[in-house]
This record gives sequence, C-alpha cells and structure tokens, in this order.
Amino acid sequence: MKIARRVTLAVLLLSLIMLLLGGCRWMPSLPVTTPPVPDVNETKDPTPNGDDYEADPEPVVKAKTNPIPIPIPKIKVTEPEIKVTEPEVKRPPKPPALAGVTVDEQVLLDHNGIIITLKSLDYDDFYGPLFIILIENESDTSITVSTFNEYTNGIMKNTFFHVSVEPGKKANEEMRVLTYDMILAGIETVAEVEFMFRIYNSETHNNIYISDLINIKTSAYDSYTQVHDDSGTLLFDEKGLKFVAKDLESDIDETYWGARIPVYIENTSDRDLIVQLVDVSVNGYMIDPYYSCTLVSGKRAYDTIRFTRSHFDRNDIENIEELEFTLQIVYSSSGYTVLGSKKCVLNFKS
Repeated sequence: MKIARRVTLAVLLLSLIMLLLGGCRWMPSLPVTTPPVPDVNETKDPTPNGDDYEADPEPVVKAKTNPIPIPIPKIKVTEPEIKVTEPEVKRPPKPPALAGVTVDEQVLLDHNGIIITLKSLDYDDFYGPLFIILIENESDTSITVSTFNEYTNGIMKNTFFHVSVEPGKKANEEMRVLTYDMILAGIETVAEVEFMFRIYNSETHNNIYISDLINIKTSAYDSYTQVHDDSGTLLFDEKGLKFVAKDLESDIDETYWGARIPVYIENTSDRDLIVQLVDVSVNGYMIDPYYSCTLVSGKRAYDTIRFTRSHFDRNDIENIEELEFTLQIVYSSSGYTVLGSKKCVLNFKS
C-alpha cells in the first residue's frame, strides 16, 4: 500500500513538473495506424455519385523561361528654373536742375540748452530732397520739435518735421520737401527754405518756445529765379490777395477723392491771411469740401480744392457742370475779421 501511494505521488509530481516546464499535458500513448494504400489497378466509378461527368482537364505545366530584359531609358528630370522678377519701382520724376545743390552746416536755433543744427542736404532721396537736422536736448525736460509755416522758394510746402528728444539726448531727423509738391509748384531747384520751429513739452504739450522765421539758403540761391504760374480763372484780386482757379484736374471717378481743382494763391499784403470757401454748391446741391489755406505775408501757395466721392454719390452727381462758392479772406491773427469776400462761379460744361 505504501509503495502504491508513493508511486502515485511520484506520477503526480512528474506531471506537475512537465506542466510548469513545457506547458504540455500528459496523455496516454495511442496506437499508430497506417492508412491503407490504394490499389492502382483497381477500377473505380468515375463519378462519386454514380453519374457521368466530364473530368477536369489535366493541369498544363508551363516551362519556366527567363524573362527578356527590357531596357528602361533613364529620364533626366530637370526642374524648371523659376525666375523671380521684382516689380519695377518707379521713382518720382526729379526736377532736372536739382543735382549738385548743397548747404553749409549751421546752427539754426540755440535756446535754453536746446540746440538745433543743420547738418547736410540729401537731394537724391526717393521722395524728394531732405535736410538732415541734429537736435541736442541739454535741458531737463522731454521735448518735441516740429515745424510750421514752411515755404520752399517762397511757396507754401509742408516739410513733415516732427521729433521727440529726451533730456541729455540727441537726435538726427529729416526735413523733407516732396518731389510731387515741387513739380506741382514748378520748383526745379531748392534755392531757399523757410519755416518756424515749435518746441513743446512732450508730456504736458505746453509750448516751450516758438521761433522766428528761420531761413536756409542753398548753394543755388544766387543763381536760381523761381517762376510762378498764375494762369487760370482769376476769381479774386483785391487788397493784396490773388486767387486763381485752374482747370478741373480730375472728374468724378472710382477713387475716394471724387474731384480736384488746383488753385494758385498769392499774398502781397502786409498781413498773414486765411483763405476759406463757404456756401459751396455743385450743380445746385450744397456741398462742404472744407477748404482753408493760411498764407504768410509775401508768400504764395499752389493748393487744391478737394471733394470726396461721397459728396457726389448722395446727390446723384455724375459730372461737375457748375461750382459756386463764396471766397472769404480773414486775418489769421484774429481769425474772424473779414478782409473781403466774393461770390464766385466756375462752369465746367463741355
């Protein structure tokens, strides 16, 4: 009994070891049977079900042949060359007599630690000649310097000068005369530039100093004479003021500015004047173009009366046939004392 029990335990232990090592189950051996070999001479019924049927044809074994190599031409892929052509930048036409004009370096203003010096003139700039000006702020206040009442060869032209300088710092800034404005006024050479400086506190905007009229003469001053074109319709010529309207520069189009009328103004009086247009109508419809021009004594201006397209759209105006307005001249010092006024009519009928 003890021997049988030990044999049983040994068998169980051996089975457990086989499961752990190989994952196999112990199975009793089965007898091996060999399948019968069919008799090749035995005749069998060709149909499994006893019916006649056409036997499948014997498979055709194709002989293996080596494929004939077909040469594949090498195609050279060349990427197309892409040429990038930058758009041509057209420079504004340069007045022909402008080249070679220079200025001397000079101090323009020296006031309470604020020194402004003209350094040079660059006449080859893209948009027109420009003056290089140095501002030195030796004061203890942040300042802003700008110009007003600017004139080139005695003709009113903005110079677009505006710069801020911190205490103890310096700044080089450009004062520019636009080529477009020069061509409009018939200026071929910059012979003289005049303007006034306004210096104010950058934080409070209170004025620190307003300069007198500053005059810069270039190397062309002694040899150049400015010619003025006052042709057109003379609308006012009284008390030292002349106002001339040119032809309609552009009719109503698709741009924001619907129409422009160039004008020539000349102030030969001894007072600074403001020229305004009031009670303006186009083809009988009241329109406000908001035109105002301040002109210093002894100076001239080539200005433009402008109308926006919206002025015409809301009044269904397709063509300007008649422009009517009152020309009003007042003293710039008072702003309300009228020097003179006149009702003017311009006809543009074709």
